[in-house]
Amino acid sequence: MKYLSFHVITHGYQRFNDEIVWICVALTKVIVQLIQEIGMRIARRTDKRAA
Repeated sequence: MKYLSFHVITHGYQRFNDEIVWICVALTKVIVQLIQEIGMRIARRTDKRAA
């Protein structure tokens, strides 16, 4: 994520390229949602409480 944000700042924000900024925002959202979904699946599989 560090490199993605660096890319957004140098190539998007400082050069006034809104397209780069929005693409990276969407990409960040997708990455976060994937990580959350993987975490939820792990949590459901390892949950030992009675259903």
